[in-house]
Amino acid sequence: MNSAAPAEDEWLTVTVPAFLAAHPIYTKCPTLALLLDALVRECEEQQPDIRLDAALLRASHERLVSQARILISASDRT
Repeated sequence: MNSAAPAEDEWLTVTVPAFLAAHPIYTKCPTLALLLDALVRECEEQQPDIRLDAALLRASHERLVSQARILISASDRT
């Protein structure tokens, strides 16, 4: 029996929908959702044993916000 399956089910049916409900920008802007997904997948590749949980989504969201601020700051200078 694969113990990862219940965690993955919870990720898809509870964790991600709750995060998206709290952060509707990702539903309104699919490009941002794709960027968030890419950051989550990057974490998974770098740390194969990482837990699929709300903390992973929050950390990926914070990275995306931080990178967006850098982009905005750089574009203000040009």
